[in-house]
Amino acid sequence: MKHLLLVVITLFLSACASVSESIRLPELLDPQSRSDMAVRLVDDENEWSVELAVDEDLREALLIQAQRYSEHVAPSSPFLRRLRHVISELVSEAVDPDIQPPTQAQLNYALAISKRLGVNLPYEALRYRGTMVSFIARHDTSFRNRKVRN
Repeated sequence: MKHLLLVVITLFLSACASVSESIRLPELLDPQSRSDMAVRLVDDENEWSVELAVDEDLREALLIQAQRYSEHVAPSSPFLRRLRHVISELVSEAVDPDIQPPTQAQLNYALAISKRLGVNLPYEALRYRGTMVSFIARHDTSFRNRKVRN
């Protein structure tokens, strides 16, 4: 995830530099020039990208934002901090639930199961919600039965 966000931020910074060198703001707002532009989330290292569906108003706002920061973009600028945060949240929410991280409640319950039953908690269960759900389902009945006896 961090690498992907770095790619997105790097691409934004590159866009800022190219915007300031080659396009003036009136040209950015021209509807004919806007129609050819795509907003993409790109991961160069793993060679995939996804086109983000944005309406013309949002695309225009992003171009204005790029122009605004094109002359003095700093990695710590308020816009880039907001962009990193929002993209990170959205990408995290968009990932299929089974490959999202387990919840804190799931982690706590799985650790209690592991400790009480003396079973190993697989590394994959600590990373992925789907694997965690399977681990809990596999050991839940034994855990509850042992809990009642104690």
